[in-house]
Amino acid sequence: MNYLVKPFDNIKIRQAFDLAIDKDAIVKNVYKGIYIASNHIVPQGMPGYNPDLTRSNGVKDTVSHAAQAKQLFDQGLQEEGLTLAALPTITFTVSTQGSVDVRNEEAAEQQMWKTALGVDVKFDDVDFNKLITDTSAAINNPKGIMAWGLGWITDYPDPQDWTTLQFDNGAVNNGMNYGQNKSSDVAQQLQTQKLLEQADANSNATQRIQQYNQAEQQLVNDVAWMTVFQQANPYVIKPCVQGVVINAADIPTPGSWPNIYISTAAGCANTSSY
Repeated sequence: MNYLVKPFDNIKIRQAFDLAIDKDAIVKNVYKGIYIASNHIVPQGMPGYNPDLTRSNGVKDTVSHAAQAKQLFDQGLQEEGLTLAALPTITFTVSTQGSVDVRNEEAAEQQMWKTALGVDVKFDDVDFNKLITDTSAAINNPKGIMAWGLGWITDYPDPQDWTTLQFDNGAVNNGMNYGQNKSSDVAQQLQTQKLLEQADANSNATQRIQQYNQAEQQLVNDVAWMTVFQQANPYVIKPCVQGVVINAADIPTPGSWPNIYISTAAGCANTSSY
C-alpha cells in the first residue's frame, strides 16, 4: 500500500485491511491447501524466520478479525476526517495473467473487505510489465498507484533480501514509501530502517538475526506488506533416490550432489552398468 496516498497513510486503516482478511480461508478454498497462510515477511524455511512473530495489532493467527478490523477502520477514518461515503475509491492494481486462482483470491478479498469494513474494493488487472512500471513509479509519488499485489521470490537465503531490499530508505522496491512519507508514525518507520541497516552491517550472526526479527515485527505492525500466504513447492522423489536435500532457496546446493545417489536396494535400478 502506498503510504503517500490516502487512506493508506493511516496505520489503523492499513491494519484494518490486514485484519479483515481470512488468510486461512483463502489458502483452503482458493489454493486447495497447497500454500501456507502467513503473517510473515521472512518466510518459513528461510534463515531469520521468526516463529514468534505476530500479526498487526498483536494478533497471533491468520483468520479474519472483522470486529477488530472495523473498530480500527472507524478510528482511522475519524483521524483522517473521513467518512465511509467520502472515502476515496480503493483500487488495488494487480496482474492476474489469466490465472483463475488469483482472480478467485481477489474476489474472496473483495468480499471480506466488504463484509468487515463496508468498503467496495476495485481490482485493476493490468499487464505484468505495466504493473512493474507502475510500482516503480510510485516511489516518492503521492499520485502513484494506491495499492497493488505482487509476490517476492528470494534472490539469496538471507533476511536482508526480504527486509532491507524492500523497505529501506531509497530501496528500489520501496514503492510503498515506507519511511518516505509524512504520516503520524513515520518516526517509528525511520527507526526500523536504521535497525535494518545496523543488521546488514552486524558481523555477530546471533545479534544480526535478532535485529532482523525486531525490524520485521515492526514492519508487520506497520503493515509494510499485507502478507496473505507463502507459496510452497511440493516434490515427488522416488524412494530409490537418496540424499536429496532442498535448501531455503528451493534448490539442492552444489555441495550436496556428491551425496545424491540411486540406491541398489531391492526394487531399485541396477546402476552397476552406468
